[in-house]
Amino acid sequence: MNLDELQALIAAGESLTLEFKKSTAEKDRACRSLCALANAQGGRLLFGVTPAGKIAGQQVTDRTLEELAQEFQGFEPPLFPQIDRVPLPTGGEILALWVSPPALRPVTFRGVPYERLLNTTRVMPRASYQRLMLESLHATDRWETQPAQGWTIDELDTRELIVTLEESIRRGRSDDAGM
Repeated sequence: MNLDELQALIAAGESLTLEFKKSTAEKDRACRSLCALANAQGGRLLFGVTPAGKIAGQQVTDRTLEELAQEFQGFEPPLFPQIDRVPLPTGGEILALWVSPPALRPVTFRGVPYERLLNTTRVMPRASYQRLMLESLHATDRWETQPAQGWTIDELDTRELIVTLEESIRRGRSDDAGM
């Protein structure tokens, strides 16, 4: 990310997918926001920008990055934000972090799930947490996705296979091979 891209992003203001933090001193609150972004559609968090959108920048050292990495250990399942360092002409840097939604959701930070509501981060309500958990489990642990170990082709119900395939074609989930 270059400075022009960064300024365009900041000009758009905080949103469902963008959060500003003045410095990494706010790393705990920033991680809550990263958790919320990951639980939705993903997004960016900018260190070195005030909530009002003023570029403040900050000095970034190896220790700064180590402290962030240590804070990231509070994510479950693990979350690995991409970090871009954007140098400022006046000195200092902006740290631009990006997270995308992981395969396993919901993500928690220190055992608590978070969500974005407009441009704010809040603790995720139980119903939302349960919905995300069910969606995640449904996508990975469905009986249809499990191997049929020990079964032979002769043990499959041919009629049920035909009915399932026809229904899949009717719903547009499979192409009709014309057989």
